[in-house]
Amino acid sequence: MKSRLLVIISTFFITLYSHHTIAQVEGRDKTKDVKILLKLINYEKDLSTNMIDLVGTIEKRVKEQFKGDDAKNKTDRYMDFVLNRVLKITDDVIQKEAPSIYEKHFTHQEILGMIQFYSSPAGRKLIEKSGTVLNELNATVSSKYMFKFNKEITQKLSQMKQE
Repeated sequence: MKSRLLVIISTFFITLYSHHTIAQVEGRDKTKDVKILLKLINYEKDLSTNMIDLVGTIEKRVKEQFKGDDAKNKTDRYMDFVLNRVLKITDDVIQKEAPSIYEKHFTHQEILGMIQFYSSPAGRKLIEKSGTVLNELNATVSSKYMFKFNKEITQKLSQMKQE
């Protein structure tokens, strides 16, 4: 009797949850929700930072290209062109490409779940600490493993050359 009652109660809650989650999705705009998610995970900020770095790299290279009295003027005009293109590309990626790709790979319900997670204290902390954790992991791999790995593969290569 208890197990049957447990099954009935479980079925009731699963059904209730399913209807609740379906109701969460109905009437919502998936693209808008993807854009909310992208803001939560700092995608726009990260993309903008990468694009600004790209502009800086291009500017360093282009300064060497123009010579003469009007070199600064040409460099400035060129960099204005580059910056306008970068802003257009960044906007296109944020407004069209990223949402389209997320919509292709995730259901609306999954996107809402991600929004819920990244809005939580744990999700915010994950976003906040991801860069630090990744840098620390990379430094650890580099300092603890890569020197030895490099030595091992160099020795193996030397051995195999002598075979």
